[in-house]
Amino acid sequence: MPMTAPGLLLARGAERLGISTAPVPLAINSEPYDGRPACARCSQCVGFSCPIEAKNGTHNTLFTRATATGRLSLLVAARAERIVTDARGRASGVAIGGGVGGSLWRRVVSADEVVVSAGAIETARLLLYSTSDREPHGLGNNADQVGRHLQGHLYAGALGLFDDPVNDFVGPGPVISTNDFRHHNPGIVGGGMLANEFVPTPLGSFSYLSAAGLLGLHGAGVKAQMRRLVPRMQRVAGPIQEMTSAQSRVRLDPRVRDRFGIPVVQLSGTLHPEDHRSQTFLTERAAEWLTASGATTVVRSGRRSDHQGPSSGQHQAGTARMGTDPASSVTDPYGLVWGHDNLRVVDGSLHVTNGGVNPVLTIFANAFRVMDAWVGSAGRRRPVTRASRLGPC
Repeated sequence: MPMTAPGLLLARGAERLGISTAPVPLAINSEPYDGRPACARCSQCVGFSCPIEAKNGTHNTLFTRATATGRLSLLVAARAERIVTDARGRASGVAIGGGVGGSLWRRVVSADEVVVSAGAIETARLLLYSTSDREPHGLGNNADQVGRHLQGHLYAGALGLFDDPVNDFVGPGPVISTNDFRHHNPGIVGGGMLANEFVPTPLGSFSYLSAAGLLGLHGAGVKAQMRRLVPRMQRVAGPIQEMTSAQSRVRLDPRVRDRFGIPVVQLSGTLHPEDHRSQTFLTERAAEWLTASGATTVVRSGRRSDHQGPSSGQHQAGTARMGTDPASSVTDPYGLVWGHDNLRVVDGSLHVTNGGVNPVLTIFANAFRVMDAWVGSAGRRRPVTRASRLGPC
């Protein structure tokens, strides 16, 4: 995206520190593409749909092209409940369900090939709930690996206030980043990327400033403070590469079920001590960058917290990790679930580590890689589907 005023400010600060910088890949059209316009720079990317479809997602890229072929049927308001297997234990379809007017319905969609891409938590739930005589603990789970190594992203960062207004409020926000601290950092194992943040909403600005102790929580004076501080505020932040642990995992709750009668998930595990060290390291680098860029007040916002649970609420990954040994992984290097020749995983569950950057582009690239390997090994077979009724699960 074109450089903004805060980006230019941070570029000068990075030059003073000798930090190398690069643009931030955002999956947003910087110029007209595929019949959709360039970004209007409205600054409301986070939490809102794009009014002009410049922000790319599956809904306006792959789905539109796939449906145009006439070979894709997209079923909405339906949930995959479990993967169905035949007498040999081979995946033969997916049991789906939904609710209409207070009534539940269920069907089985039979298929020659099954691809799972539900996110690290729901992919693990689906595999664990899909038991069979051959795999009583869940598909791909004979080595007790499904659901393990749950990861997310702990964040580091700092907030800077400048004497003069620096915010031009031109969206989407992130235009400059550094990858200098992703690897080979002294005294720590991990690392991560740092970038300037998305333009915050008014509520987001309030949250950042109040958490930093720079803003009151109520009263008419808060509005005046907001008017003065927000134009002078800039944040530098980024995710750190977490250390994986087999104890951070997704399980099925033995007691609690949802309205469909399916067990809800339990998340367990803790952050590794190295994650906190990496967070502290990157937070200091963010603070230095803001100071070198002219910030007169810098508040470190990535301090260690009392939170000790898994951080997988954002950028969840790792619960069906790929590998070369069935004893320590769920799939082979190309997403094929061990013990199956027609069951694949293509989402962030495959990630052995989550890296020190947002994982979406890696998920895209790896999904294409898995599909290329599939087509190359099996040819362009078209799955045969047919629907039939299924009793209660």
